[in-house]
Amino acid sequence: MRDRHDADRLAVLEAISLGLDDPHRLVDVVATAEGDPVRAVMAAYGVPEHGAVAMLDIQFRRLAPRDRRRIAEEIASIRERLPE
Repeated sequence: MRDRHDADRLAVLEAISLGLDDPHRLVDVVATAEGDPVRAVMAAYGVPEHGAVAMLDIQFRRLAPRDRRRIAEEIASIRERLPE
């Protein structure tokens, strides 16, 4: 059960990290989405629905280097715990 939770959390954090790596692209994808922005983000980034929702829910303060480092550290920690 813990592994599944970690895997889900990892997928969300990796999606958020993608959005934070190039926030201008994320804004452009959303701003030019013809239909559902969740589907547009899923298609543009190849992330699952819960990852796309997480990307759309990013708060602007997450763009700060400190918050980005904290997310990267959590990703590394989860990867270490998950079995290969």
